Amino acid sequence: MKKWIVIALLAAACGGKAPETKQTETAAKPATPPPPQAAEAKELIASSPEFGDYKFTDAAVTIPMAKSAMNEPQRKNADALEKAGWVAWDGDKLVVKREDKRLLVRPNGSLDVVPLGKKELLDAKAVSSDQYDISWRWVPNEIGKALQFDETPQHAVATLYWDGAKWGVMSIKSE
Repeated sequence: MKKWIVIALLAAACGGKAPETKQTETAAKPATPPPPQAAEAKELIASSPEFGDYKFTDAAVTIPMAKSAMNEPQRKNADALEKAGWVAWDGDKLVVKREDKRLLVRPNGSLDVVPLGKKELLDAKAVSSDQYDISWRWVPNEIGKALQFDETPQHAVATLYWDGAKWGVMSIKSE
C-alpha cells in the first residue's frame, strides 16, 4: 500500500498541467514623425537654448582700463566708445562716462562690454532628415553700433532630435 501512495504522490508531482508561460506584450514603439518643415524648424531653432548659447561669447568685448595695456583692436574699441560718448580718457586711464549695466568695470582693471547685440535667425533650410542649414546675423544694440559690430549674415548647421514626444535642437555648429 505504501508503494502505491508513493507512486501516486510522484505522479501528482511530476504530472498534471504544463507550467503556464506568460506572454509579454511588447508595446509598439511609436514611429518617429517626419522632421519639421523649414518654417517650424526656424521657430524651434530660434527659441532654443542652443541658439541662445551659440557664439554667446562673441557678443562681448573686454578692454583694459589702461591704454598702455591695450592691444590695437582694444584701443580701436576704446576710441570708438569714446567717440560715441560711453567712455573718456583721463591720461592713460579709461573712465566710464555713462552709468549702464552693460559696461562692467572689473576689479582686475578691465572693462567688459556685454551684450553688444542679439542674434536673429534669418532662415532654416533642411539638408537631411535632422539637419538644417541656418543663416543668422547679429543685431547690434547702441553700444554694438558704436563698435561697428558685424551684421554680416553668418551660417551654421543645426541638428535636431526626436525625444519621443517632440523635436528639439541637439546642437548648432559653424560650417
